Amino acid sequence: MILQIEPGKARAKFNPKMWTSDQYVGEQKLDGSRYTLHVEVGGNRFTSRHESKKTGLFTEKTDNIPHLRDLFVNENEDVNLEGCIFDGEIVRGNLCSKSSEVTKIMGALPEKAVSLQRETGWVDYYVFDILYDKGKDIRSLPYESRRAILLDYLSPLADPTKHLNIIPVEHQDKEQFYQDIIAQGGEGVILKDVKAPYAKNWAKVKRVATWDVIITGFEEPTKITKKVSGEESTSRFYDNGWIGAIVCGQWFGGKLINFGSCSGMEDALREEISRNREAYLGRVIEIEAQERFKTGRFRHPRFLRFRPDKNAEDCVYRTGEI
Repeated sequence: MILQIEPGKARAKFNPKMWTSDQYVGEQKLDGSRYTLHVEVGGNRFTSRHESKKTGLFTEKTDNIPHLRDLFVNENEDVNLEGCIFDGEIVRGNLCSKSSEVTKIMGALPEKAVSLQRETGWVDYYVFDILYDKGKDIRSLPYESRRAILLDYLSPLADPTKHLNIIPVEHQDKEQFYQDIIAQGGEGVILKDVKAPYAKNWAKVKRVATWDVIITGFEEPTKITKKVSGEESTSRFYDNGWIGAIVCGQWFGGKLINFGSCSGMEDALREEISRNREAYLGRVIEIEAQERFKTGRFRHPRFLRFRPDKNAEDCVYRTGEI
């Protein structure tokens, strides 16, 4: 019987420091169908992360993707990956494509799934981890070690024409990597601790939502900042006499309530607002945030732009009682 393995999940809490920490890398989060690839003699088998109600086993969909089932079969004799188990995502189209088409294919019976792909194109498999190395469980190894093994095995074999790909990772500018993915219509990134074992210290950063809010005030900047070395100095915003952040709110129960503060504007705009604070009070801006709590407050809000086309009266959180 095929080895039963539940794919890992990103359960760590995101911390903005992960963006700049060398301890983390960024992987693009794909909106496809999660499957583990089990390499066996004569072909591969694919199991999902969902258990069958009938068998209690992770659902197998190998025959829906015969082109992926037969990977490695016709390679030269030096290629022997028997016993390897890889973790990855099945997608259709580009990396920013949505899961609906994949779900239609993987959820169908094999004959229908193959027919759909012959009509519209074969799905791709993007590998991002290796769990077993030729029969040996290596999930306890750190990410960087597993990644090295994965690249050693699959770099010579990965080929878009064969619909086998290795998901790229970003080591340096992870936040810009995330922003580029969002701009292209993607879901976001998974930040992974390079020193951690499989499925540990994975943080999911998905596409954020946006809201229109009213500028209700300003926060003063932090006076003293501390560098990584421990050295302290006055902050740049403090030295320039600039604001630290914009306080923003919405109407709630007939009252204008503050729901957080945001930053992220360019220096020229920060300076302009700082010199003319009164002129900006009451103006509508658009912010983005990772989520909104039940209290109405925003999680990690960030300034996006002014909305001169919006009226402050329309920035309403709720109309009921506070």
